[in-house]
Amino acid sequence: MLRNEGEELMSWELRRRCSEAMAGLLACVCVWSFFVLRADCACAAVAKIDWRRGLVLAMGRGLPGVAAYDIDLARSDAEQEARKEVVRQIYTVLERTWLSDSLTVGQQLSRHPELRPLLDAYMNKFKVLDTRYFSDGGVELTGALLLDGTLLEVLMPSLRSKSGKSQKRRKSVKIKIPTVVVDARHLGLSPGLAPRIFDTANKLVFGLSMLPESLIRQQRVVRYERDARVLSGSQSKYQKSMLWIHAQRLAKSGVIDIVITKKDAKRLGSLTAQGIAGNLIILWKPRLLSAVSKELG
Repeated sequence: MLRNEGEELMSWELRRRCSEAMAGLLACVCVWSFFVLRADCACAAVAKIDWRRGLVLAMGRGLPGVAAYDIDLARSDAEQEARKEVVRQIYTVLERTWLSDSLTVGQQLSRHPELRPLLDAYMNKFKVLDTRYFSDGGVELTGALLLDGTLLEVLMPSLRSKSGKSQKRRKSVKIKIPTVVVDARHLGLSPGLAPRIFDTANKLVFGLSMLPESLIRQQRVVRYERDARVLSGSQSKYQKSMLWIHAQRLAKSGVIDIVITKKDAKRLGSLTAQGIAGNLIILWKPRLLSAVSKELG
């Protein structure tokens, strides 16, 4: 009798411990699933600007609709949601991007809310670079939006009425335009959509206001590079003929506009703004890296 009671107590204790162990295991699984889900959502909502290629890269994931009874229908709904998420991520990055030396894209839209529908229409034209399908019907898209002249015209409507006025009377002269490289790595500037170059007397040397609308629309006016080594070598996409300019300082609020010497301004003056457009490269470093370089140097 005592033996049976002892065995029963041991069996009950074993079941209790097993239950506690299972509860702990389930709790660990729930916590692990929570962090995996958060990490998964974070990965599914990523966007950044590739200044070298002039692109906004964004990722968005769409989940299948609850009422979807067919896998194709579920994926169609999920793809639409993924596209919307890509556009949202692109806008999140763009609104923090410097449009001019003292104005971000978000600030420009706050001042001119009528531009938002035009920007939305442009963002929805992003190019899909990659599509991933999941067994549950979910879809993940990687999209890219060009930071080209069309975007500038959307955000800066004044370019349509003012651009090209200073260049109308200039005669077109066929000359070989070198690649103009402005080295501003020591300044810690922030890349922007419409940077300008001034001389030390605050005279505008280069800016979008000096270009015709057709030229702005056709090409990327300015390119940004972080590594000077890509400008040379057998695989370089740039011309061998280069005009190097050393930036003196940042202008005004110290964000994207650059100041060069009068001597360098004269060197650029012979090329005309239209000749510089599309052939201008700005070498830059993020502010933190620039500050570290100054401390070490």
